[in-house]
Amino acid sequence: MKIKTLCVSSALAALMLSAPLTWADAPVEDISAQPQPTKTTVSPSETPETAIPTAPVSLPTTQTDLTVTHRLARLEQQLNNIINMNLPQQISDLQQRLAQVRGQLQVQERNLELLNNQQRSFYRDLDQRITQLKNLNSNNSDSSNDNSASSSQKPSSGDTSNTNNIQLQDSNTYRQALDLLTKKQYDKAQASFQNYLNDYPNGSYVANAHYWLGEIYLQQKDRKNAAHEFQTVRDKFPKSEKVLDAKLKLAIIDAEDGKIKQAKEELTEIKKQHPESTAAQLANIRLQQLEEVDSATTTP
Repeated sequence: MKIKTLCVSSALAALMLSAPLTWADAPVEDISAQPQPTKTTVSPSETPETAIPTAPVSLPTTQTDLTVTHRLARLEQQLNNIINMNLPQQISDLQQRLAQVRGQLQVQERNLELLNNQQRSFYRDLDQRITQLKNLNSNNSDSSNDNSASSSQKPSSGDTSNTNNIQLQDSNTYRQALDLLTKKQYDKAQASFQNYLNDYPNGSYVANAHYWLGEIYLQQKDRKNAAHEFQTVRDKFPKSEKVLDAKLKLAIIDAEDGKIKQAKEELTEIKKQHPESTAAQLANIRLQQLEEVDSATTTP
């Protein structure tokens, strides 16, 4: 009995000695603290294979602002490019060219009008000459029945008839050359006018033939020979109906050759000497064109 009691006491003592060590290893918990949720971390290897759907991601405001800024920069660059193209100068050049074309058109219309007037004047003159020739032939027929005194005058009448025939041939030759010119057959018209001048150096249309030769040379871009023909009209036929037109053409040629000052003086002279003429009106148009060119070249 004593032995059992001793064994039990020894076991209790050993248990009491080992208890503090066991209690020291146990964690101390504050029962007054609220329980905290435990965060669970999942490693990549433990991520489930099924993807979890997510909400769409919107672009940040900063990126949108950059896009608008970029577009504005591009617009500014395009605007600068347009300004650098020098559009005002191009518009001015186009306006100047338009004015020149208008002036050239007016000159061409005037030339056509002058040509038509020349043809009408020619046909009126031709009708008068034919009528005079018919009357002359009738008088010659009547005079053939007169006495010997009147018959002695036949040579004189014959000479007059020959003169009229020459004048009629003169007119026909000139008209043929003019017809070729109106048909724009410039080479043939040039040869025809040259033949007229050779055959009728003192004809009624010598001044006109020189003038139209000058026009033909202008069509052929031969300003030198054109100026020579117009100078012939101006210097040798000052009373010709073509002298004003010849002076106008000379002024235009000088302007095209770069003799602007001389051209202005010639155009101004036409305006002063013949202010009511059509040539003066055309001279005024050319002066305005030259002034526009000067202002365009001097404007910075």
